Amino acid sequence: MKKLLFSTLIFCLLSFSTNAQEEKEVDCSDLKTGVFIIPADKFVPLSTKIVRENNFQREYMSNGDEASSRLKWLSDCSYLMLPEPEKEGEDPMEALVRKHGGVQVDLTARKGDTIYFTANLYKALKKTEVSSFMIKIE
Repeated sequence: MKKLLFSTLIFCLLSFSTNAQEEKEVDCSDLKTGVFIIPADKFVPLSTKIVRENNFQREYMSNGDEASSRLKWLSDCSYLMLPEPEKEGEDPMEALVRKHGGVQVDLTARKGDTIYFTANLYKALKKTEVSSFMIKIE
């Protein structure tokens, strides 16, 4: 009986601890504006500097390419990124993203100036998800 009571107590404590961690909110209050860097990694082949001003951001890739997007904020920590209207000589990736309704970005965790995120592109009902991080530098 004592083992059952002890096991039940441990289970309840672990469940409470896990739920408390999952419900911990990310403070995104200062992320709608600023300058951010996304370092190159296996998912993001080029490092990118992002200059964000509320509902607009410009991206400067390390190879010299630039892109701009409109942002539709879904919540304090989630937004839809929509490339600017089609222009001559645009990157095929921008056209693909626009065709499929944009990229949803969810800011999932934060440690100081490092912000972890997932970016989702939904095309033909298949979800492509990339997880990475950015660093707020200004």
